[in-house]
Order: sequence, then C-alpha cells, then structure tokens
Amino acid sequence: MGFSMERCLSALCGVAARLERALARVLKIDCYELHDDTLTRQCGLFRAESIAIDDVIRWWVVHEMTCDIVYIERNNGTVLRWLDRYDDLIGILERKVAAKRSDTP
Repeated sequence: MGFSMERCLSALCGVAARLERALARVLKIDCYELHDDTLTRQCGLFRAESIAIDDVIRWWVVHEMTCDIVYIERNNGTVLRWLDRYDDLIGILERKVAAKRSDTP
C-alpha cells in the first residue's frame, strides 16, 4: 500500500462534498421546513418563501443528477419550481400532502 494520488484526491473530494453540504445547511440554502401547515423554502439566512400545504393541488418530481426538481401546482394556478438537494422537500410533501388527502372524504 503506497501513496496513491487518486486515493488522496478521492478522499479530499469526499471531505469537500460533506463540508459543502454542512455549510449549505447552516446557511439554510435550499432547505425546506414545515411549521404547522406552512411549507417554507429557506433561500439563505435572510430570505424565505412560504406556501400553505392546503394550497398544494398536486406535485411532481423530475430527477436530475445532482438534485431533484420539484414542481408544485397551487390552488391559484401557479406552478412553483423548487430544487430539492437533500430530499427534505419530497419527504415533507409525501408525509403532509398525502396525509391531507387521506383525511378528506
């Protein structure tokens, strides 16, 4: 087992990817949170967008290489296009929107 430049670079890339993800979480870049029935997209420390879960008519996902693109159709006819890098948005939508639909008769 000798020194291998490929192994060294691979290890550095892995560390860099984990640091980038942790920093994005701390700075709240493209993170999604659910408070009561309001879905909030954090666009950094000082900017956020929110929608009510009740406003969601339907949603669908387009899987890409580095993230998922989530399209959310609202009651007023607008369609939001949000990026989900960490699968937290899809998890929230699967839990809350599906639960709301099963509660309605």
